[in-house]
Amino acid sequence: MPTVLPAPIALDIARALGGSDGFAGAIIAAGAMPGIISVPILGMLSDRWGRRNTLVGCLIASGVFGLAQGTATSLTVFFIFRIGQALGAAALINLVVVVIADYWDGDERGRLIGRNAAVITAAIGVLPALGGVILQVTGRWQAHVLLYSLGFIAAYAVWLRLPPPREGARAAPSTTGRAVPASATSPRLFSPLALLAVLLGAMFFVLVFGLKLTALPILLERRFDLGPGQRGFIVGLPALVSTPTALLLGALYPRIGRRGALIGGTSAYIVATLAFGWVPAMGVVVVAALVFGLGDGLALPTVQEVAAGAAAPANRGAVISLAVTGTRVGQSIGPIIVGGLIVSPITVGAVFLCGTALASLLLVIVLVAVRTRVLTV
Repeated sequence: MPTVLPAPIALDIARALGGSDGFAGAIIAAGAMPGIISVPILGMLSDRWGRRNTLVGCLIASGVFGLAQGTATSLTVFFIFRIGQALGAAALINLVVVVIADYWDGDERGRLIGRNAAVITAAIGVLPALGGVILQVTGRWQAHVLLYSLGFIAAYAVWLRLPPPREGARAAPSTTGRAVPASATSPRLFSPLALLAVLLGAMFFVLVFGLKLTALPILLERRFDLGPGQRGFIVGLPALVSTPTALLLGALYPRIGRRGALIGGTSAYIVATLAFGWVPAMGVVVVAALVFGLGDGLALPTVQEVAAGAAAPANRGAVISLAVTGTRVGQSIGPIIVGGLIVSPITVGAVFLCGTALASLLLVIVLVAVRTRVLTV
């Protein structure tokens, strides 16, 4: 929520607090960049102190600092609160995947990670639209921060439902009913498969946060003169495809494998970014947004599944945190790079064509990983 809710109104927030349009990318990046530091630390802490304690602390911190953003009267104060929120919220994605991997394995784990990713991709679609509508209805950018109070409700639910501290770390039951001891032999933290997950996560999220969440709203305003509510709706369109695609991954993996999902996802990104950059027609933009959603639904959950497959119980929190740190790097540098390009002489369309080049490089990396048998399933 902290990274995507303000995406279509980042321009409005920057202007309201006295900043230029270039700060829009920095506002989005500030919701992810602190995670580069906090995610690996919180992942290791969850291995030692338990998933429940770590999750509850993260949710409370996210809610407190999120609500505080509504009191900011300058960009400096706003960024301080936003960074504080990001330090807590950044680890939530990987901790949820860790909990799933603690209690399920095999195709069932893949199905549940896909279901979790479907919720995330739906949120990436719905929350920007909601942020734009809230601004359009209320006329106040501060109104959207009230949604951050949901973190307190989530923290209470986690405290009630998850096992006590370290119970999951001692013995994580698998779907076969056998307990997997935390002292089980662990793969190397920096195994080729784990490093592949880090690299792919970073580059995929450069595309998602740099192009879909930063460049697309600016393209829609400059090329089609759309308001915040309309921009949010278009940015949310990919979720119409990404959510059902992620939900179907459990059934797709036995047929196409993780490598097939990654090849399909990167190919969809190539097509979508090419269409955004070359064809200045609203109908094409809508179709391209849906194709981009196909890429999200195939690629993003599969990176999480690859990371989970590279981890054993004793270091699962650390390995998955390493992969999510990669995604946080992508979430951070993507908006900053795009924000810098937007204020340069380069056109928004050319920015998307740069994305096409990056997506093509991703496809090559996946094919090389398959050829060298780093990625075998």
